Amino acid sequence: MAALYQQTNEHRAAAAKATPAPVAAKATSSPAISKPTPPRRLAAEETYLRLRYCTVITSTGIIGGSPDTTVTLIKREGTSVEVADQEHRVFQMDASLVTNDIDLAIAAARDTAIQRGVETHIAEEIRRHDQQENYAARVEEQNRIKGNKPLASRG
Repeated sequence: MAALYQQTNEHRAAAAKATPAPVAAKATSSPAISKPTPPRRLAAEETYLRLRYCTVITSTGIIGGSPDTTVTLIKREGTSVEVADQEHRVFQMDASLVTNDIDLAIAAARDTAIQRGVETHIAEEIRRHDQQENYAARVEEQNRIKGNKPLASRG
């Protein structure tokens, strides 16, 4: 048994000598390759696009506008802008709701359309669920009136 123990220790020692010590990885200093930023497509001077649906109350009524609808800048006052729409109606709105970046406006309009689709889908699912619950409640009520057992307790 002692001979076996000695052989095992000798194998371990030989394996330790044969295994090289770990070497720390060298950091590479080569710069990461980046894609050039495409040039921004900007609207004409003083022309801005809405980033989302907006409702603005004016002295003549309520003005609504969808994303990527253009407005013309009249003046900027702090965090708000005074703009005119295509029908020459003048109103104020938050400056964060407009941009002159065409691609950003297109992306915002696309995101809004997707969100509207999700909202429509959820509303439809809720309507279906309510219809199923109403149907089940009517059947349950009819069975109760007829003296039948409730659906849940039928076996």
